[in-house]
Amino acid sequence: MKKLISTVVSLVIIFAIAAAAYEAYLKKPAANALTEPIVIGNGMTTAQIADILKKSGIISSNAVFTAVADLSGKFKDFHAGTFIFKEGMSAFDALKTLSVQGQPEISVTIPEGFGLREIADRLVQNKIIGSSADLYKVTGAPEKMGSFDATLTNDYPFLAYKPVNNNLEGYLFPDTYRFYAATAAETVVRRMLDGYTAKIAALSPAPDYETLIIASLVEREVKDPADRAKVADIVKRRLALGMPLQFDSTVNYATGKSSPSVSSKDLGVDSLWNTYKHAGLPPTPICSPGLDSIKAALAPTPNKYLYFLTAPDGTVIYSQTLAEHNAAKAKYLK
Repeated sequence: MKKLISTVVSLVIIFAIAAAAYEAYLKKPAANALTEPIVIGNGMTTAQIADILKKSGIISSNAVFTAVADLSGKFKDFHAGTFIFKEGMSAFDALKTLSVQGQPEISVTIPEGFGLREIADRLVQNKIIGSSADLYKVTGAPEKMGSFDATLTNDYPFLAYKPVNNNLEGYLFPDTYRFYAATAAETVVRRMLDGYTAKIAALSPAPDYETLIIASLVEREVKDPADRAKVADIVKRRLALGMPLQFDSTVNYATGKSSPSVSSKDLGVDSLWNTYKHAGLPPTPICSPGLDSIKAALAPTPNKYLYFLTAPDGTVIYSQTLAEHNAAKAKYLK
Protein backbone atom coordinates (compact mmCIF):
# COMPACT_ATOMS: atom_id res chain seq x y z
CA MET A 1 0.00 0.00 0.00
CA LYS A 2 2.78 2.41 0.96
CA LYS A 3 4.53 1.62 -2.31
CA LEU A 4 1.33 2.35 -4.25
CA ILE A 5 0.83 5.67 -2.45
CA SER A 6 4.45 6.61 -3.10
CA THR A 7 4.06 5.78 -6.79
CA VAL A 8 0.86 7.81 -7.05
CA VAL A 9 2.46 10.79 -5.32
CA SER A 10 5.45 10.59 -7.67
CA LEU A 11 3.18 10.45 -10.68
CA VAL A 12 1.18 13.42 -9.42
CA ILE A 13 4.38 15.42 -8.91
CA ILE A 14 5.67 14.52 -12.34
CA PHE A 15 2.32 15.38 -13.89
CA ALA A 16 2.22 18.71 -12.05
CA ILE A 17 5.73 19.60 -13.16
CA ALA A 18 4.98 18.58 -16.73
CA ALA A 19 1.75 20.58 -16.71
CA ALA A 20 3.55 23.62 -15.33
CA ALA A 21 6.26 23.25 -17.96
CA TYR A 22 3.73 22.92 -20.75
CA GLU A 23 1.73 25.88 -19.48
CA ALA A 24 4.90 27.97 -19.25
CA TYR A 25 5.77 26.98 -22.79
CA LEU A 26 2.34 27.89 -24.15
CA LYS A 27 2.17 31.24 -22.36
CA LYS A 28 5.74 32.27 -23.00
CA PRO A 29 5.93 35.67 -24.74
CA ALA A 30 7.78 36.03 -28.02
CA ALA A 31 11.56 35.85 -27.61
CA ASN A 32 13.39 39.15 -27.56
CA ALA A 33 16.97 40.21 -28.18
CA LEU A 34 19.83 37.83 -28.87
CA THR A 35 22.11 37.18 -25.93
CA GLU A 36 25.86 37.39 -25.67
CA PRO A 37 27.51 34.07 -26.58
CA ILE A 38 27.11 31.57 -23.71
CA VAL A 39 29.58 28.76 -23.15
CA ILE A 40 28.30 25.34 -22.04
CA GLY A 41 31.21 23.25 -20.82
CA ASN A 42 31.78 19.52 -21.05
CA GLY A 43 30.23 17.54 -18.20
CA MET A 44 27.82 20.23 -17.01
CA THR A 45 24.71 18.90 -15.30
CA THR A 46 21.19 19.91 -16.22
CA ALA A 47 21.00 21.93 -13.00
CA GLN A 48 24.23 23.80 -13.80
CA ILE A 49 23.04 24.60 -17.30
CA ALA A 50 19.65 25.72 -15.98
CA ASP A 51 21.39 28.04 -13.51
CA ILE A 52 23.47 29.66 -16.28
CA LEU A 53 20.42 30.16 -18.48
CA LYS A 54 18.32 31.56 -15.63
CA LYS A 55 21.01 34.07 -14.62
CA SER A 56 21.35 35.15 -18.25
CA GLY A 57 17.62 35.86 -18.55
CA ILE A 58 17.06 33.12 -21.12
CA ILE A 59 14.65 30.97 -19.09
CA SER A 60 12.35 32.00 -16.27
CA SER A 61 12.47 28.83 -14.16
CA ASN A 62 15.28 26.40 -13.34
CA ALA A 63 12.75 23.79 -12.19
CA VAL A 64 10.68 23.93 -15.36
CA PHE A 65 13.79 23.67 -17.54
CA THR A 66 15.09 20.69 -15.58
CA ALA A 67 11.68 18.97 -15.63
CA VAL A 68 11.26 19.46 -19.38
CA ALA A 69 14.83 18.20 -19.96
CA ASP A 70 14.17 15.06 -17.92
CA LEU A 71 10.73 14.37 -19.36
CA SER A 72 11.67 15.02 -22.99
CA GLY A 73 14.90 13.08 -22.86
CA LYS A 74 16.72 16.02 -24.44
CA PHE A 75 19.45 15.91 -21.80
CA LYS A 76 21.27 13.12 -23.60
CA ASP A 77 21.51 15.29 -26.74
CA PHE A 78 23.28 18.25 -25.11
CA HIS A 79 26.50 19.46 -26.72
CA ALA A 80 29.28 21.46 -25.15
CA GLY A 81 30.12 24.63 -27.04
CA THR A 82 29.18 28.26 -27.48
CA PHE A 83 25.55 29.16 -28.12
CA ILE A 84 23.47 32.20 -28.96
CA PHE A 85 20.03 32.24 -27.28
CA LYS A 86 17.18 34.70 -27.21
CA GLU A 87 16.08 36.37 -24.02
CA GLY A 88 12.84 34.95 -22.65
CA MET A 89 12.94 31.64 -24.53
CA SER A 90 10.73 28.77 -23.46
CA ALA A 91 12.47 25.85 -21.78
CA PHE A 92 11.62 23.71 -24.77
CA ASP A 93 13.22 26.13 -27.28
CA ALA A 94 16.30 26.53 -25.07
CA LEU A 95 16.66 22.74 -25.06
CA LYS A 96 16.33 22.64 -28.84
CA THR A 97 19.13 25.19 -29.10
CA LEU A 98 21.32 23.12 -26.80
CA SER A 99 20.74 20.01 -28.88
CA VAL A 100 22.65 21.62 -31.77
CA GLN A 101 26.46 21.68 -31.71
CA GLY A 102 27.86 24.97 -30.39
CA GLN A 103 28.81 27.29 -33.21
CA PRO A 104 32.39 28.37 -33.96
CA GLU A 105 33.52 31.97 -33.95
CA ILE A 106 33.77 33.74 -37.30
CA SER A 107 36.89 35.79 -38.03
CA VAL A 108 36.10 38.98 -39.92
CA THR A 109 38.57 41.69 -41.00
CA ILE A 110 37.49 45.32 -41.24
CA PRO A 111 40.18 47.06 -43.34
CA GLU A 112 41.40 50.58 -42.68
CA GLY A 113 39.33 53.03 -44.69
CA PHE A 114 36.07 51.07 -44.54
CA GLY A 115 33.03 53.25 -43.86
CA LEU A 116 29.75 52.23 -42.29
CA ARG A 117 28.43 50.97 -45.64
CA GLU A 118 31.38 48.65 -46.21
CA ILE A 119 31.46 47.53 -42.58
CA ALA A 120 27.77 46.66 -42.66
CA ASP A 121 28.18 44.76 -45.94
CA ARG A 122 31.16 42.79 -44.58
CA LEU A 123 29.26 41.85 -41.41
CA VAL A 124 26.19 40.76 -43.39
CA GLN A 125 28.32 38.71 -45.82
CA ASN A 126 29.82 36.85 -42.86
CA LYS A 127 26.37 36.35 -41.26
CA ILE A 128 27.39 38.29 -38.16
CA ILE A 129 24.32 40.52 -38.48
CA GLY A 130 21.19 40.05 -40.53
CA SER A 131 21.12 43.34 -42.45
CA SER A 132 22.79 46.73 -42.80
CA ALA A 133 19.74 48.24 -41.13
CA ASP A 134 20.57 46.27 -37.97
CA LEU A 135 23.93 48.06 -37.73
CA TYR A 136 22.51 51.45 -38.65
CA LYS A 137 19.98 51.22 -35.83
CA VAL A 138 22.94 51.42 -33.47
CA THR A 139 25.40 53.59 -35.41
CA GLY A 140 23.13 55.75 -37.52
CA ALA A 141 23.19 55.48 -41.32
CA PRO A 142 25.94 56.92 -43.55
CA GLU A 143 25.35 60.52 -44.57
CA LYS A 144 22.53 60.77 -42.03
CA MET A 145 22.00 62.39 -38.67
CA GLY A 146 19.98 60.89 -35.85
CA SER A 147 19.69 60.40 -32.12
CA PHE A 148 21.72 57.74 -30.33
CA ASP A 149 21.50 55.71 -27.16
CA ALA A 150 23.04 57.78 -24.38
CA THR A 151 24.40 54.58 -22.86
CA LEU A 152 27.04 54.38 -25.58
CA THR A 153 28.20 57.93 -24.89
CA ASN A 154 28.27 57.25 -21.15
CA ASP A 155 30.29 54.07 -21.65
CA TYR A 156 32.68 55.58 -24.21
CA PRO A 157 33.69 59.14 -23.17
CA PHE A 158 35.36 59.89 -26.51
CA LEU A 159 31.93 59.86 -28.16
CA ALA A 160 31.22 63.08 -26.27
CA TYR A 161 33.57 64.80 -28.74
CA LYS A 162 31.13 64.34 -31.61
CA PRO A 163 27.92 66.36 -32.06
CA VAL A 164 25.16 64.49 -30.28
CA ASN A 165 23.12 63.76 -33.43
CA ASN A 166 26.01 62.65 -35.65
CA ASN A 167 26.37 59.02 -36.61
CA LEU A 168 29.23 56.82 -35.39
CA GLU A 169 31.16 56.97 -38.66
CA GLY A 170 34.89 56.86 -37.94
CA TYR A 171 34.70 55.21 -34.53
CA LEU A 172 34.34 51.53 -35.51
CA PHE A 173 38.04 50.72 -35.42
CA PRO A 174 39.45 48.72 -38.36
CA ASP A 175 40.90 45.41 -37.19
CA THR A 176 40.29 41.66 -37.28
CA TYR A 177 37.51 40.59 -34.93
CA ARG A 178 35.95 37.28 -33.96
CA PHE A 179 32.17 37.14 -33.65
CA TYR A 180 29.48 34.48 -33.56
CA ALA A 181 26.80 34.27 -36.22
CA ALA A 182 23.69 36.31 -35.44
CA THR A 183 25.43 38.51 -32.88
CA ALA A 184 23.41 41.50 -31.72
CA ALA A 185 24.46 44.64 -33.63
CA GLU A 186 25.03 46.56 -30.40
CA THR A 187 27.45 43.86 -29.25
CA VAL A 188 29.37 44.19 -32.52
CA VAL A 189 29.50 47.98 -32.22
CA ARG A 190 30.67 47.83 -28.62
CA ARG A 191 33.45 45.39 -29.54
CA MET A 192 34.66 47.78 -32.25
CA LEU A 193 34.40 50.78 -29.95
CA ASP A 194 36.49 48.81 -27.46
CA GLY A 195 39.01 48.40 -30.27
CA TYR A 196 39.07 52.16 -30.76
CA THR A 197 39.55 52.65 -27.03
CA ALA A 198 42.50 50.27 -26.94
CA LYS A 199 44.24 51.77 -29.98
CA ILE A 200 44.00 55.44 -28.98
CA ALA A 201 44.89 54.81 -25.33
CA ALA A 202 48.58 55.50 -25.96
CA LEU A 203 48.00 58.63 -28.06
CA SER A 204 48.58 62.04 -26.51
CA PRO A 205 46.62 64.10 -27.06
CA ALA A 206 43.64 61.90 -27.84
CA PRO A 207 42.03 62.75 -31.18
CA ASP A 208 39.08 65.11 -31.03
CA TYR A 209 36.26 64.96 -33.57
CA GLU A 210 37.85 67.35 -36.08
CA THR A 211 41.06 65.33 -35.94
CA LEU A 212 39.12 62.13 -36.61
CA ILE A 213 37.44 63.72 -39.65
CA ILE A 214 40.82 64.84 -41.03
CA ALA A 215 42.26 61.38 -40.36
CA SER A 216 39.42 59.82 -42.36
CA LEU A 217 40.13 62.14 -45.29
CA VAL A 218 43.85 61.36 -45.46
CA GLU A 219 43.04 57.66 -45.05
CA ARG A 220 40.96 57.70 -48.23
CA GLU A 221 43.13 60.13 -50.19
CA VAL A 222 46.69 58.76 -49.80
CA LYS A 223 48.30 55.53 -48.56
CA ASP A 224 51.85 56.21 -47.37
CA PRO A 225 52.16 57.43 -43.74
CA ALA A 226 54.57 60.20 -44.79
CA ASP A 227 52.11 61.43 -47.44
CA ARG A 228 49.27 61.27 -44.94
CA ALA A 229 51.14 63.58 -42.57
CA LYS A 230 51.78 66.05 -45.43
CA VAL A 231 48.19 65.94 -46.65
CA ALA A 232 46.93 66.47 -43.08
CA ASP A 233 48.93 69.70 -43.01
CA ILE A 234 47.50 70.73 -46.40
CA VAL A 235 43.97 70.13 -45.07
CA LYS A 236 44.55 72.32 -42.04
CA ARG A 237 46.13 75.16 -44.03
CA ARG A 238 43.40 75.11 -46.68
CA LEU A 239 40.79 75.31 -43.92
CA ALA A 240 42.66 78.21 -42.30
CA LEU A 241 42.73 80.04 -45.66
CA GLY A 242 39.04 79.40 -46.27
CA MET A 243 39.78 77.31 -49.36
CA PRO A 244 37.41 74.47 -50.23
CA LEU A 245 39.02 71.06 -49.80
CA GLN A 246 37.63 69.63 -53.07
CA PHE A 247 38.45 66.02 -52.19
CA ASP A 248 37.09 63.32 -54.50
CA SER A 249 36.86 60.98 -51.50
CA THR A 250 34.13 63.14 -49.97
CA VAL A 251 32.15 63.04 -53.21
CA ASN A 252 32.43 59.26 -53.26
CA TYR A 253 31.15 59.16 -49.70
CA ALA A 254 28.16 61.27 -50.71
CA THR A 255 27.34 59.10 -53.73
CA GLY A 256 28.24 55.75 -52.17
CA LYS A 257 30.70 55.07 -54.99
CA SER A 258 34.44 54.35 -54.97
CA SER A 259 35.50 55.96 -58.27
CA PRO A 260 39.20 56.89 -58.54
CA SER A 261 38.13 59.89 -60.64
CA VAL A 262 34.68 61.28 -60.00
CA SER A 263 32.41 62.44 -62.82
CA SER A 264 31.26 66.01 -63.39
CA LYS A 265 27.74 64.87 -62.50
CA ASP A 266 28.93 63.47 -59.18
CA LEU A 267 30.82 66.70 -58.43
CA GLY A 268 27.46 68.47 -58.40
CA VAL A 269 25.80 66.12 -55.91
CA ASP A 270 23.86 68.08 -53.30
CA SER A 271 25.38 66.83 -50.06
CA LEU A 272 27.01 68.40 -47.04
CA TRP A 273 29.75 65.80 -47.53
CA ASN A 274 30.61 67.18 -50.99
CA THR A 275 33.63 69.39 -50.30
CA TYR A 276 33.52 70.77 -53.84
CA LYS A 277 30.20 72.46 -53.03
CA HIS A 278 30.63 73.12 -49.33
CA ALA A 279 33.58 74.79 -47.62
CA GLY A 280 35.13 73.35 -44.51
CA LEU A 281 35.20 69.77 -43.28
CA PRO A 282 32.36 67.33 -43.95
CA PRO A 283 29.98 66.92 -40.99
CA THR A 284 31.34 63.48 -40.05
CA PRO A 285 34.33 61.30 -40.85
CA ILE A 286 34.00 59.51 -44.19
CA CYS A 287 35.47 56.20 -43.01
CA SER A 288 37.17 54.47 -40.10
CA PRO A 289 40.80 55.63 -40.24
CA GLY A 290 43.68 53.46 -39.12
CA LEU A 291 46.18 54.42 -36.46
CA ASP A 292 48.71 55.85 -38.96
CA SER A 293 46.13 58.28 -40.32
CA ILE A 294 45.06 59.34 -36.83
CA LYS A 295 48.71 59.96 -35.91
CA ALA A 296 49.17 61.97 -39.13
CA ALA A 297 46.17 64.16 -38.27
CA LEU A 298 47.49 64.67 -34.75
CA ALA A 299 51.00 65.58 -35.91
CA PRO A 300 50.96 66.87 -39.53
CA THR A 301 54.24 67.43 -41.36
CA PRO A 302 54.61 71.16 -42.16
CA ASN A 303 55.11 71.81 -45.86
CA LYS A 304 54.70 74.56 -48.47
CA TYR A 305 52.09 72.87 -50.68
CA LEU A 306 48.39 73.60 -51.10
CA TYR A 307 47.55 71.00 -53.73
CA PHE A 308 48.22 67.33 -54.36
CA LEU A 309 47.09 64.48 -56.58
CA THR A 310 47.77 60.77 -56.71
CA ALA A 311 49.22 59.44 -59.95
CA PRO A 312 48.05 56.07 -61.33
CA ASP A 313 51.16 54.38 -59.89
CA GLY A 314 50.34 55.68 -56.41
CA THR A 315 52.91 58.48 -56.35
CA VAL A 316 51.63 61.66 -54.71
CA ILE A 317 52.41 64.83 -56.68
CA TYR A 318 52.46 68.07 -54.69
CA SER A 319 52.03 71.60 -56.03
CA GLN A 320 52.25 75.08 -54.52
CA THR A 321 49.96 76.86 -56.96
CA LEU A 322 46.79 76.06 -58.85
CA ALA A 323 48.66 76.47 -62.15
CA GLU A 324 51.21 73.85 -61.07
CA HIS A 325 48.41 71.58 -59.92
CA ASN A 326 46.57 71.85 -63.25
CA ALA A 327 49.80 71.11 -65.12
CA ALA A 328 50.31 68.03 -62.93
CA LYS A 329 46.78 66.85 -63.65
CA ALA A 330 47.35 67.25 -67.38
CA LYS A 331 50.57 65.26 -67.11
CA TYR A 332 49.62 62.46 -64.73
CA LEU A 333 45.86 62.09 -65.09
CA LYS A 334 45.48 61.87 -68.85
